[in-house]
Amino acid sequence: MSDTKHLQLPLDRYMFSLKDYRLLSDARGILLYRCMQRFGVNYPARSFQDGGMETRNQRRYGITDPAQARRYGYRLPGTTNARAPMPAQDNAPKVAALLSGEGTTSVNGKRVPAGGCAGEAQRALTGGQVVPDIAQSMGMKSWEQSSADYRVEQVFARWSDCMKSAGFSYRTPLESSRDRNLVREMSPLQIRTATADASCKQKHNVIGTWAAVEAAYQEVMIQRNKAALELLRQANLARLQRAATVVTAR
Repeated sequence: MSDTKHLQLPLDRYMFSLKDYRLLSDARGILLYRCMQRFGVNYPARSFQDGGMETRNQRRYGITDPAQARRYGYRLPGTTNARAPMPAQDNAPKVAALLSGEGTTSVNGKRVPAGGCAGEAQRALTGGQVVPDIAQSMGMKSWEQSSADYRVEQVFARWSDCMKSAGFSYRTPLESSRDRNLVREMSPLQIRTATADASCKQKHNVIGTWAAVEAAYQEVMIQRNKAALELLRQANLARLQRAATVVTAR
């Protein structure tokens, strides 16, 4: 396996996809705009920042496509290391107070909603229902467990030997992708390292093994937390339905 763009893991059905997050972001932006307008503030909706990702698991196990690595190194196509700056408007005292609800109870004679406009938008999307998002923490735990599993460590060792043959000394794929000196700036060295990284992963089926092992850990977690996860799944569906209503009604 090398195409992680379409990789599906068991816990994914209890999480939002990037498409879902984009819908939720659009709906939140509309709700914030409406709320801020009531207080005489023009607050344009922000575009969703996906970091260049197309799917949630695209880079779960790092770089996997040698062809892409040869062009972009460890970066995603169309991205840079620069983060989008926070709009200056957000730092204005009145705007900050309206967004958070902190520091004021009313503006222009109108009462600020609890938690500000951000709180109002959140309640509109969740229906005021608070359901713990246990799937996210489970997903992080399954990644950590699988990366330390002996079966994954075995393919890591073969990957490491393969990298040495290409002239690079890393014990695991995690080390190369986290080498700050390497990934800070695009360079011929980064291109060569990323290409070898992805090629060695393909040669030794690192992704197929890692994904299978992590999926097994996740299935165990699901069996142990069926009721709570089903509650979360239903809450997520309801949230998406509310978001869709907001977006289509604008």
